[in-house]
Amino acid sequence: MSEHTFELHNPHSNEESVKEALSTGKSFNFRAPPGTDLWRKPPSRDVANAPLLLTGNHVVNFHRARVTVRANWSRQYDQAGLVFLQPDPIWKRPWVKTGIEFYEGQCSVSTVAAKGSADWSLAPMQGDTITIEIAREKIDKAAGTGSSLWVYVVHGEKKYAAREITWAFDGLDESAILQVGVYVARPKKLSDGDKEELVASFEGLIVE
Repeated sequence: MSEHTFELHNPHSNEESVKEALSTGKSFNFRAPPGTDLWRKPPSRDVANAPLLLTGNHVVNFHRARVTVRANWSRQYDQAGLVFLQPDPIWKRPWVKTGIEFYEGQCSVSTVAAKGSADWSLAPMQGDTITIEIAREKIDKAAGTGSSLWVYVVHGEKKYAAREITWAFDGLDESAILQVGVYVARPKKLSDGDKEELVASFEGLIVE
């Protein structure tokens, strides 16, 4: 795991496993009970109770984050991956999440970008494991373009662009603090007494 200080948000049943991960630097399991999500849809749906493991980073110092994630995906909308949160604004906080989402019986590369409202994209994939990366694009002053946040799917030494979020760094003070890390969520709840958690395994977490 990267040499950063990570904090657990919406902890649920994750305290001990995450403590072990932070002390050993090895792969770790991250759990989400039913009814957890990170999602925003007009006019009033705004859910942010998914477990998050986050580290703070000045905008100027953030370059990329990468992780490999796998799980025994079984329910509609089971999901896990990387998460990127802009500094707290006066209004709704912008965020991006990307990784695997289980939808219509299969795993897909999923990215949701929320600025005000959220949008959602899916792309087909093979298998139940993904290495996902988010990276800050270099500013091109000559072209008059700022930084986008790019989402890449990594296969060995190659990486393939899956999404560009053009507003991720727009207007941010370079000294502001971003939060970057991993998340896991299980939105679907089968009954009031349903407590079956989604357990996702994370490996090789890097935040630079």
